[in-house]
Amino acid sequence: MRYGDSKTRKISKKTLLRWCLLLVFLLAGSFCLSGCKLTEEPTPTREETSEVVNEDGSVTTVTYQYYDETASRQSTPQKYYALIFGFVAMTGLGIFFTMHFNRVNKLKKCCTVPVSAVCTSVRKSKGDEHGLRHRYGAFNATYQYNYNGRQIESRNREYGGTQHFMKYPINVGDHADIMLNPSDPLELYDKLAESARRSLIYDMVITYGGALGFLVFYIIQ
Repeated sequence: MRYGDSKTRKISKKTLLRWCLLLVFLLAGSFCLSGCKLTEEPTPTREETSEVVNEDGSVTTVTYQYYDETASRQSTPQKYYALIFGFVAMTGLGIFFTMHFNRVNKLKKCCTVPVSAVCTSVRKSKGDEHGLRHRYGAFNATYQYNYNGRQIESRNREYGGTQHFMKYPINVGDHADIMLNPSDPLELYDKLAESARRSLIYDMVITYGGALGFLVFYIIQ
């Protein structure tokens, strides 16, 4: 019998560096835009023009400009910095979820051979082995299966299948159809990993949508 963990492929240092540089670029660009906004001259909300007769009899045209003091009070550095912080924070979370999604997606693409397996153990945790926290308990399972005449017991490192109504997504002794990597039979992809992948898609939509919302609100101010 052969034991092991199917290791999800690691993110390359070059990819990680690119994402970090993108985040730094977004942060620097946002602060530059903020500085431009704070130095902009306020736009008058109303103008009135009248003619004034001077002592020597000449006529001078005078223009009065009125500003919305309420709007000017709202345009404070703290407000812009809060919007920048929200934009950068949501973008950073989106990048984190994207990197995790890419890792799970690569695992799915590598595992192409269907195999029938038996669940031998189940773990429940609110945090997986990649540092991602779940709101509710998520699950990871170990499987025993035969491949090319060998009996193997292995698992991946993805946690998924959030518990609903006290029902576990998989139990010890259950039969399950999993996918194996033909190049490395220890590497597997199961329905829990697929659940994690779908959850990450939802997380990316929420975080990038939030970042876009902060950016739009910043621009229209």
